[in-house]
Amino acid sequence: GIVQVIGLSMLTSRVDLQTEESDVVIRPEFPKDVRFMSWDRHTDLYRQTHRDVGTWIRGRLAAADPRVQAVLRSGDPAAANGSPSAKARLPEEGTG
Repeated sequence: GIVQVIGLSMLTSRVDLQTEESDVVIRPEFPKDVRFMSWDRHTDLYRQTHRDVGTWIRGRLAAADPRVQAVLRSGDPAAANGSPSAKARLPEEGTG
């Protein structure tokens, strides 16, 4: 589902990955001064990343990206029945 995609994307190293056509890799921007041991900035980094990924997903949905739509459908059984999908649960812009 989308949570797994976001989590794995955040944990991958910052090198180019071998991906398939159907893969979705999200690489949120991090402040240049954040290091691995910047634990005091964890909350700010989490909020910024959450906001940025939500914005990225909304942009991909607006562009009707079939890969992102497939990921969202895979984690949302209700979407197959025409119910509101995971898109409705994205954080609103400016929040996080």
